[in-house]
Amino acid sequence: MSEDVFLEGVVFSNYKGVGDECQYLDGFGKVNFVIGENNSGKSSFLHFVSHQAAGLIEQYCGLVRERQLPPVESLDVHLGATKFQVVRGVGFSSLPVAEVAKESLLDKTGLYKGAYNGYCQIIDSVINSISYKGMIWLVYDQQANGLGEDKLKFLHEPDIDDLAEVSLPQVWQGLWGVVTKRGGGGFKQHHIPGVIAWIKGCIDARSVRVHFVPAIREITSEGYEESLWSGKGLIEKLAKLQNPSVAEREEKKKFDNINKFLSSVTNCEDAEIEVPHERDCVLVHMNGRVLPLSSLGTGIHEVVMIASFCTLVEDSIVCIEEPEIHLHPILQKRLINFIKEETSNQYFIATHSPSLIDDEESTVFRAYLDNMNSTKFLKIFSEGDKAKAVFDLGYRPSDLIQSNFIVWVEGPSDRVYLKEWIRLVDESLVEGVHYSVMFYGGRLLSHLTASGELEDGDDGEGLIRLLKINRRVCVLIDSDKKKSGDSLNPTKLRVIGELKESGGLSWVTGGKEIENYVPREVMGWALEKVYKKFSVRHRVGQYQNVLHFRGKDGEVYKNVDKVKVAKAAVDIGLDLDVLDLRCRAQELVSAIRQAN
Repeated sequence: MSEDVFLEGVVFSNYKGVGDECQYLDGFGKVNFVIGENNSGKSSFLHFVSHQAAGLIEQYCGLVRERQLPPVESLDVHLGATKFQVVRGVGFSSLPVAEVAKESLLDKTGLYKGAYNGYCQIIDSVINSISYKGMIWLVYDQQANGLGEDKLKFLHEPDIDDLAEVSLPQVWQGLWGVVTKRGGGGFKQHHIPGVIAWIKGCIDARSVRVHFVPAIREITSEGYEESLWSGKGLIEKLAKLQNPSVAEREEKKKFDNINKFLSSVTNCEDAEIEVPHERDCVLVHMNGRVLPLSSLGTGIHEVVMIASFCTLVEDSIVCIEEPEIHLHPILQKRLINFIKEETSNQYFIATHSPSLIDDEESTVFRAYLDNMNSTKFLKIFSEGDKAKAVFDLGYRPSDLIQSNFIVWVEGPSDRVYLKEWIRLVDESLVEGVHYSVMFYGGRLLSHLTASGELEDGDDGEGLIRLLKINRRVCVLIDSDKKKSGDSLNPTKLRVIGELKESGGLSWVTGGKEIENYVPREVMGWALEKVYKKFSVRHRVGQYQNVLHFRGKDGEVYKNVDKVKVAKAAVDIGLDLDVLDLRCRAQELVSAIRQAN
């Protein structure tokens, strides 16, 4: 289990809008979204996580008694069901449980290899029998009333008779004796159930606190003193971070992180918050002025408030209801990036926003209603799944699937170089999420236009209008110059001019072609790596074709596989300090960041 993942899965049925068919939600990561239209059941999921999941984990850990578990209220029960029909459980990945069990056997003395292998076979069989979808599901047993009786049972109970066929009775007894340090007992009465109970104890669960952030958010001096989420509670905590005691100076880093986030959302490098002596509000210093946070607008107020709360709580599960309210899509993404990178919590977020769910590292579920008006959940894996979720929200799928920024290049080898240069400037940018690369194919540049409006009398026939595909674009163009004083051809000048007028970005190579940006030594090594017949470079100048080489037979080879050479060059290692490459790559990355 990852350090920031406290909950791997939940299962529930007959709970709020969910009917009698168990809903399995698993594969949780640090940030998890549930998306769906109004009244589709998103809140049912958040309510279950915030009101039931932590209590179930603590029940497993033996930290709470039965009476301390959150009760199932009448309004929590699905229409037509009873409290005793409600299923509520948590899931744990099966593979780590098997690994823990097997590793614990290695610590036992006196085990020879044959016995160990036999015991591992039993472990695998037991885990397979209690697992579903790669997870072990533990549900609360409402019928367990005996003192000291285990209140959590397997949702998928193992079949003792089937397990008895897995191995010989003496092997089962041997494993049972090793893990319980007991002797005797009956085969099906003690040995098999005892091994199952031991494997259940190998589940790694950590006690965790859960916090719920409602959809209505505002920092004021009103509110309960002990409330961290709003009112004086949050202001008091910020004041302590602002001026920590000598023993807690490390806490100041959290306050600095909040200020860095404020700077990013206000585009003001010197922006910082301050809690005044009266502790009746939060002040913001920016552009030489001091203003109440609330005066910056509801969006900034709210996003800083959420970021502050998520910084103040640590190692917790945080459920957030619709963080996109009042937030521009860019603020939404900056908030998600902040909580991913700067906090130690796990997040479950209900949202209507397609801007939030295209994060490659997050887990996304779609909530929808079936024909019986019961809530169902579907884990989103593909762009097609995303499109269905977007349709639920009333958007067109292109609103979500279209990349935020497109770089047009001549061919596949250009893409190989470009991806590496972008990575060298900012490795956090991901192709397919923050930008996409498309090909226009050399001479086909004449069929492209970056003009937003066509001139009078020009019907645009035969021209592909780049801005209709995406208005955030960059076109990378080989100069094809033979010497420094040469002019660009009319087609290239037209596209450059159109991009300038429309706010797009053009990049004309500083040399003849994109390959002239590859360091001389690297290009030589790459050619030698791809072609065994390579002897020496044929041309190495800024305005020459640097792919041609002379073979060991003395012949000049001009038919070179650009893609293979590009991949070899990237493997060897590229350098940005060639011609104007660093400047142009940084300019491109800056444009991609702005689009995201």
